[in-house]
Amino acid sequence: MKKTNVFLSVLLALTLCFAFAACGGENKIDYGTLTVQNVVLTEGEEKTIVYSFSDPEKAEEISYSYNGSDIEIKDGKVKALKGGAIVAVTAKTAHHEAQFTVTTTEIDYGMLTVEDIVLEEGEEKQIAPVFSVPERAEDITYSFSGNDIEIKDGKVIALVGGKTVTVTASTAHHEAQFTVTTTEIDYGTLTIEDVIGLMTTSGRVRIRTSFSIPEKAEEISYSFTGNDISIENGYVTALVGGKTVTVTAKTAHHETTFVVTTLIDYGTVEINDVFAWVGYPQSEFDVKFEYPEYAENLVYSYDETKISINAETKTVTALAAGDVKVTATSENFSATFTVHAETVDKSSQNYNTTNYTSKVAGYKSDWESKGRDEHTTLFIGDSFFDSGFWSNFYKDYAGKDVLRAGVSSTTSCDWEVFTETYLKYTNPKNIVMHMGTNNVYDDGMGIDATVSALQRMFYVIHAQLPETHIYYFNISQRTYDGTKIGIVSSVNEIMAEWCANREWITLIDTSSKLTGEMLRDSVHPKNEYYYIFVDELAKTDIVIEDAPVSSASIDDIVMTKDQSISDGAVDMCYKDEWLNRNYVLQGKLDITDYGNNPHVHFKFSGDGNRILLWDNTTAGTYKVGWAVGGTYDHNAPAKDIFTKESGKTLTLSWKLVVTASDAYFYVNGELRLVWKSIPGSNLTISGEHVTGKVYEMSALTLNKDKTDYEAEIAVMKTTIDAYANNAAGIYRA
Repeated sequence: MKKTNVFLSVLLALTLCFAFAACGGENKIDYGTLTVQNVVLTEGEEKTIVYSFSDPEKAEEISYSYNGSDIEIKDGKVKALKGGAIVAVTAKTAHHEAQFTVTTTEIDYGMLTVEDIVLEEGEEKQIAPVFSVPERAEDITYSFSGNDIEIKDGKVIALVGGKTVTVTASTAHHEAQFTVTTTEIDYGTLTIEDVIGLMTTSGRVRIRTSFSIPEKAEEISYSFTGNDISIENGYVTALVGGKTVTVTAKTAHHETTFVVTTLIDYGTVEINDVFAWVGYPQSEFDVKFEYPEYAENLVYSYDETKISINAETKTVTALAAGDVKVTATSENFSATFTVHAETVDKSSQNYNTTNYTSKVAGYKSDWESKGRDEHTTLFIGDSFFDSGFWSNFYKDYAGKDVLRAGVSSTTSCDWEVFTETYLKYTNPKNIVMHMGTNNVYDDGMGIDATVSALQRMFYVIHAQLPETHIYYFNISQRTYDGTKIGIVSSVNEIMAEWCANREWITLIDTSSKLTGEMLRDSVHPKNEYYYIFVDELAKTDIVIEDAPVSSASIDDIVMTKDQSISDGAVDMCYKDEWLNRNYVLQGKLDITDYGNNPHVHFKFSGDGNRILLWDNTTAGTYKVGWAVGGTYDHNAPAKDIFTKESGKTLTLSWKLVVTASDAYFYVNGELRLVWKSIPGSNLTISGEHVTGKVYEMSALTLNKDKTDYEAEIAVMKTTIDAYANNAAGIYRA
């Protein structure tokens, strides 16, 4: 393309024309010459064109023309549009023309270089491009194939390890290539120790793991077959013994295996020492496996001349006295224990029950008349269950099929004898027993002797009554003789474990619940605290049946002259109600023989509160007397004395009327005594050193016979009114 610049100088033209016209000739003007300097410039560079007129006055507007598009001339300036060109330019005015060249050179952008990059999978690095001519640096774009890397904001990230990627870096004037090499992450190795000999009972054990590159540690998951172990939160637990389990451990980048071997923890076997007695029932010995599910049959080795063991029933029979060591073994167990084989001297005073013969005979008669086989619950033992101490017994168990047969001062040795003379004739549903205090405090037995004696007695009772469950109240502490406290505590502890291992006996801990202030005499509970025995017994599985349908009949009471004061004592019951208040009881009394100081009593509260028919001189003269609060009176007037003639039977009729608080005692139809504010307890009738009987008894009670009872009381209104204002105490009528 040819480009032209035109400059018109009107003034110059007019001047010239005018000059020519004035002269009137053709003389030419000398405009001189125009010269323009050659120009050299770099692509993109711009320079002012330098020119000169030989006659400056003849300067004119210049236009430039040239071919091509390698340069651009504008406003007297030339600009190199493309390097490496030589452009001839014609400069013209109205009267001048000159030639010059514009030479363009290319820009030196220099070189772009990028070093190869090596990085680990997941790693990020900054790309470091280098321009050889820093001032010619330009924006770079990167191109590559695939998805193994990512380049963003001048940084390269390795997405996949183990790859080599060629990258092209481009600018407007540069281009370079480099490689990005990605390496796989070195996660190192995972190793796990084998877990050897893990017991099924040892609990969970931590799995010990090790990463060779700790900073590359990752969460581990475990897999295995079967249900012989469990793994949770990095801990392994043996579920089944005797197994070998291969476990695979995995992370996102690791994998290894290890072995878990499990063992059966058979635990231990313990056999307590045991008492056995020559000529007595077999004793049970207790075999305790730490883990019952692994129990094995044991083989016993011992001196067979002294004892005999039944491995199946776990019982031992004593053949001769002496301590015998027994070794028990099986495939996985071994234990030793001692059998204390003893002989028992039944000729000793401990087994002399002469003083209790009559009383126990009375209890036997009581069972025969009131006890029901497999239904009645029988309370037996020492004075804790005797009428003189638990006088509210039948009130506490009103409406229940129970009988009480406590014998004061007795020990376990006595009750071995009573098993033959009394218990063998009964068949109670339950036996409830308090026993042992007299063994320690009265017979002076130590720990081993007391334990041996108690266990021996229970074996004797159980052998006699195998279907009757025994409920045993442990030994109560007394508040004197502190040397015995430790003995009692130790015996109770041993007996608690012994009873717990036998299905046929239940120990009840009342000893720990009785405190000193609850005792009436440093030994026995006050009546109001016998609720502890009632309540604690009720917490067991015992079932005490209701009494049978009430009956109006009252059994005869038979007395013998060898009986002491409490022997054969009968708590009076009518229509399933123990006579305590608001009743009328009457009957007959026959006395056929007597011993020293004979008497018949109507007892209200212990031996210190009773109405007596008392022959205090042993002369056959029975006086209406009393014991009130421990004060005795046998000085009866003649009208209140009844004589038994030799060889004849003395027969008396009697009646006892008891209101809500007072008692009225009649003999042979006449009022003899009035007792204001009698102590509160069930009525008990018995005789001492008297042979005879109380019979043809009948009763009325406010609860059972309201109309008839109130009619009886109405008849007595005058008598009751006569004594209404009397103070508490007893009065002769």
